[in-house]
Amino acid sequence: MLYRGKLGRRKITKRQAIITQMVNESASANLRATKMLFDMMKEVEQKAGATAPPEPAKLTATDREVVELFIARLRRQIAAEAAEAAETPAAPAADEQAG
Repeated sequence: MLYRGKLGRRKITKRQAIITQMVNESASANLRATKMLFDMMKEVEQKAGATAPPEPAKLTATDREVVELFIARLRRQIAAEAAEAAETPAAPAADEQAG
């Protein structure tokens, strides 16, 4: 089959044409095409023997310390901003100014 794309014409197989059409339909919010595409991908992955992604590595003690310090700094910043907002008087509403 001849495929006309952004880079001009080229020969592709019928399988490639079907996949291209399904991807295009999925991208245009066709839910049925999206489901079919996901099902096909799952089937291909199963046939290829693809395994689930590995578990993420556990945090080291140093990593945990960095995360805890970061969270503490964020909490201090949020508390400071909240205190500043509480101290700053709110501007009167438009109705109050007109009255």
